[in-house]
Amino acid sequence: MKPNSLLQAMGDIPDEFIESALPGRQKKETGKIISFFRRREIMGLAAAAVLMILVFALAPGRPGPGKNQGHEVAANPYIVFESLEEAEKAAGFSLPAPESVCGSSSREYALIDGRIIEVTYLDADGNRTASIRKGTGEEDVSGDYTEYSQEAALDLDRVSVRIKGEEDGIFLAAWQEGGYSFAVSFDRGVTQEQMAEIVRSVRE
Repeated sequence: MKPNSLLQAMGDIPDEFIESALPGRQKKETGKIISFFRRREIMGLAAAAVLMILVFALAPGRPGPGKNQGHEVAANPYIVFESLEEAEKAAGFSLPAPESVCGSSSREYALIDGRIIEVTYLDADGNRTASIRKGTGEEDVSGDYTEYSQEAALDLDRVSVRIKGEEDGIFLAAWQEGGYSFAVSFDRGVTQEQMAEIVRSVRE
């Protein structure tokens, strides 16, 4: 660069830059500069720590939503299926269930606690009218804990079926057979003949 050009360039430097380059001025600003870089360093470390926490939390095999450390969260106790075949496949056994019960319009299928198949019957408005359940073991699978005023034992083809109801009809039938427990329940009382017919269709 030519001498004249150098002098001209120096003349174009703003006064505040020249003042900041002076020895006394530089000492005064040192604290501010160090403080600025310390803040940037702290912010950078904090950002890195947050990133590490996120990576650790979302890494495969690490506890996250839906898991407890060392223990799996309990599975959904009520799983809905599109068809009875899917529910039977998930349960590992079959459930003979009539297509319609007392004029019902549709059915829904579910697996309860991984061991009870439930077929729910609905009317034209989508309201429950009846249900049929089958589960492993000999304990009661009806889920109906109502205290009915009338109870009796119905003998159907050498199988004892417990029926419960009120004066206006039978609401519940339950029995055990072949290592399984069965239950048929109605929202409205039915006659003994109607209940016996449905029980026989489930036992086929």
